[in-house]
Amino acid sequence: MKTRVISGCLGAVLLILVLLCGVTVLRIAVGLVSMLMIAELFRAVRLRNWIIIPAAIFAALLAANVFSAEILFPAFCVYLLIMLSIMLFCYKSLHMQDVAVATLFSLFIGLFMGCLTRIRMADGGAYWIWLVFLGAWGCDVFAYFTGCQFGTKKLMPDVSPKKTVEGAVGGTLGASICFLLFGLIIGGLGNIHPIPLFFAGALAALCGQMGDLTASVIKRQCGIKDYGKIMPGHGGAMDRFDSILFVAPAIYICMLFIQ
Repeated sequence: MKTRVISGCLGAVLLILVLLCGVTVLRIAVGLVSMLMIAELFRAVRLRNWIIIPAAIFAALLAANVFSAEILFPAFCVYLLIMLSIMLFCYKSLHMQDVAVATLFSLFIGLFMGCLTRIRMADGGAYWIWLVFLGAWGCDVFAYFTGCQFGTKKLMPDVSPKKTVEGAVGGTLGASICFLLFGLIIGGLGNIHPIPLFFAGALAALCGQMGDLTASVIKRQCGIKDYGKIMPGHGGAMDRFDSILFVAPAIYICMLFIQ
């Protein structure tokens, strides 16, 4: 427990520094974390082939929003050509299913993590970016304590035995209240309206829990406990960012409609 608390505090300090340092630092950090997540997913599905290199690079470039709108489509075409070419020349050791999984992982991580940089680069993004982490981890905290106090009915016992319906409801309500308070405190600075944020908080919490459960399904199917060991007591990058992956696009969409 001591190791978990220490590594968690260090991770939180590092995250705050990255968010405060501006867009460029965030883009670099998101790109690096995306590559790490790709490596963890490849390890989970036991896909050991150098196809991980283009998959990780493309995911990082997508996440860092390197491609402009004009070159995104041709870049995607080139990426698919590279992946299919690798399948052609490595047909004895690399199956079509492996290429499909690698491509899915790169798009999943690249596009969803890319929402973080898109949020930060938008007007008022310096304030909206905090809502991603508030929605994901705020929901986790409220869900944990609500589940411990009142949890009786299991949410998805075959996927995550400890999660309860009561915890999910408590996490959703808690995240909504946190979003509302955030809007009331600094809403004027970031052009954020408090009332719509209450419902955005509920959406973020639901998406975060979906991300957590989706990551758990992958771990169950792959027969692993954690994705990695980069954070002692917490697991890998996927273990820490599974809910963030789903909350980021939800917040990005809410930002487009609320502002």
